[in-house]
Amino acid sequence: MRTHALSLACAVIVAAACTPRVEPPPAASIRSARQAALTFDQRMMREIIARLQRDEDAVAVWLAYADHVPDWGREISNDVEVEFSRTALGVRNPANAPDDWERQQMEQMSFMLDTGIDAETLDVAEVRQEGEEKVFRWMRPILMTEECLVCHGENIEHRVKLLLGQ
Repeated sequence: MRTHALSLACAVIVAAACTPRVEPPPAASIRSARQAALTFDQRMMREIIARLQRDEDAVAVWLAYADHVPDWGREISNDVEVEFSRTALGVRNPANAPDDWERQQMEQMSFMLDTGIDAETLDVAEVRQEGEEKVFRWMRPILMTEECLVCHGENIEHRVKLLLGQ
């Protein structure tokens, strides 16, 4: 079975989407996916969020984020043998756009969050037959903190907006 991972303004473990047959995922695969996402969260807190909490310059923090996060995804992918990445319903980079399965899961999670369900309780996992392969897919929300709004909020500093525009 091939394993892949992705993250949304959700962390996701993923592959391609079509009209597959779905089966329950192995518990070990779910544990591995959750561990990969936790590893990402811990690095994000230690290396990015902590900088913002120390009032480091937002541009310097964004540059560190842009320089390091892709490498973290590759490291996590290699360490746990999954494809780890992130996506959102509204992405800045079209290359990070969700596939149909991811979009459907995010829309369902968004609805559940709107009804008051705790985001920390949400994740989805399944094994899907996609063509000749069985593919494990997993997704969960990435919880945004106040510090995340420096780059992901509505009142983004002008210098950061210029970088984002590139």
